[in-house]
Amino acid sequence: MPRRSGSTVLPALLLLCACSAVTSTDGGNATDPETTGEAPSGPFLDGFFPIGVFSQPTSMFEVWRERGCNTMLEVPQWEDRLAWDEGAQEIGFKIIRRPVSDPADDVGRTDLLAWSLPDEPDVQGNNEPCGGNCIELCESLYERWHAVDPTRPIFVNLAGPNVLLPASCDYCNGPGDEPPSSECFPESDQCYPRLLEATDWVSQDIYPVSGWLFTEEIRGDITIVGQSLDKLRGWADKPLFAIVETSDQRLDFPGAGSRGPTPAEYRAEVWDAIIHGARGIFYFPQAFNPFVWDATQQPVLDEMQRQHETIAELASVLQGQIDPPGITATVPAPLETGWRRDEEHTYVLVLNTSGTAVPTATITLDGLASAPAIAVHGESRSLTLADGAFVDEFEPHALHIYVVPNR
Repeated sequence: MPRRSGSTVLPALLLLCACSAVTSTDGGNATDPETTGEAPSGPFLDGFFPIGVFSQPTSMFEVWRERGCNTMLEVPQWEDRLAWDEGAQEIGFKIIRRPVSDPADDVGRTDLLAWSLPDEPDVQGNNEPCGGNCIELCESLYERWHAVDPTRPIFVNLAGPNVLLPASCDYCNGPGDEPPSSECFPESDQCYPRLLEATDWVSQDIYPVSGWLFTEEIRGDITIVGQSLDKLRGWADKPLFAIVETSDQRLDFPGAGSRGPTPAEYRAEVWDAIIHGARGIFYFPQAFNPFVWDATQQPVLDEMQRQHETIAELASVLQGQIDPPGITATVPAPLETGWRRDEEHTYVLVLNTSGTAVPTATITLDGLASAPAIAVHGESRSLTLADGAFVDEFEPHALHIYVVPNR
């Protein structure tokens, strides 16, 4: 969500708190389904890939369904929870939200993917609405809810800028960041370990274009989305999710961006998250000054629908094991890559993370037999794999998905 160090900036409507060569990222090759979310007999969530939106009223549900979304994250404050639930069920959405007054009433709900903890509990300014300490509240809620339904995952969204540099003077230091800040909350070096112990699914929100960042040096750097996810995976091997910007948030404080993402930047943020292991993508489309629920511009919406079609076509593949062993893909900077596999094909995702075209890039594959032709998903063209490599070109922030036969 929009935020700045030391304070919340959400209006009351949205206060939800408790009220060189580059190879694939380390997607985690662990096979324990309890930590990776990969079922022994199939993909995560049985191949369902959540494409959701944060805190939208029922009046916006049909709009988001027409855009290809399938999930709603969080009930807006003051929205009638029962009506919101019924509206989501009528649309056919999956949902992630806080439990109803009696969590036992949620037991058995198949449309409820997870219960959600207070939003951004790692932000100092959220401690007051959390009742004084968000970390302690999350721990107590997790214990209470897990006792009611131990099969229901519990979801938390963390502040991506704080995750990327926890010593950025906003409550949570560490773990493992050298050195943790001695000036800013030095007593909070166990904040993230405690939060990650008190959750099952972990999300982060970092907005390279429109959001608050601790330094302008990384403004526009799409790769900070994946860097934040990588850092979380290094702290806890749990299913990861990402909240992505879609609009100019019109934030009016230092450290905020001055525009929204272009369609190409939006696309790159989504796929950088997926390459780095996101098991679902959620959108933050709101804007402030004045507040509107959705400020996404039409060119981004057009690109959104194209990407939703691709994700829907490949959902089961994308929810398979992340970067399965036995295969290696290597690409030159500024490209990034990851891969997924089904019984017949390996899908190699290659993203240009920069706003500059790459006219010639050699993609090297190890562990795959040479094929007479490699299909490029959705592009009606093919390439030849010879001696374990092939060449392609990339427009700014372009994504190509290569489909390689396993045999």
